[in-house]
Amino acid sequence: DALEGVHIVRACCAGHGVSLLLDADGGVHTCGTGAALGLGGVTAVDVPMRVTALSGVRVVSAALCANHALAVTSEGHAYSWGQVSAGLGLGLSVIDAEVGE
Repeated sequence: DALEGVHIVRACCAGHGVSLLLDADGGVHTCGTGAALGLGGVTAVDVPMRVTALSGVRVVSAALCANHALAVTSEGHAYSWGQVSAGLGLGLSVIDAEVGE
């Protein structure tokens, strides 16, 4: 039911406990456990949820590492989120970083 009406055709990838799905409209959906979810402090979900911080941008490519995720938009912008100590390059001191460009 979580993905009812959503066409996952672009790509999917899996990291350390997290799965990431790209839908046909460039939306990003994640599920699993860990900082790479990108769900604003939520650390565990059983069903894919849309990464709402990326609403309004069309993601064309994404990758997962052990504790963080990266996404590239159709305009060539790169976004990253997850555990800061995993090398996000955002200069934040929080563990579960918000999605940032």
